[in-house]
Amino acid sequence: MKRIAANKILVDSNTIENNLMIERDDAGRVRRMVCITDLQVEPSSTAFYNGLITTDIDLSKKEVGISVIDLVEDALVVGYHGRLLLWQNLSLSEFRIKEETIVKEI
Repeated sequence: MKRIAANKILVDSNTIENNLMIERDDAGRVRRMVCITDLQVEPSSTAFYNGLITTDIDLSKKEVGISVIDLVEDALVVGYHGRLLLWQNLSLSEFRIKEETIVKEI
């Protein structure tokens, strides 16, 4: 199992969660999602990232000024098996892509 968490998780185009932990099996399938602030103890080996985590997005559509929310097509749900992307250096108030925005697969 691999566990990751971030300041912000874009679950779908209408839902943004804070401090959500995503647990994936060895094949990369999402098995569980839990708010780490609700846990009494954070599970060991959770990698916490600063930024926004989303499901896979067609990065050819990434342009400065566009909101990442408008690019999301797949919801992050238990059973999701696609790539997860970490967006850093975004405008976290509007989730708009900036010139210095970095996207990494995690």
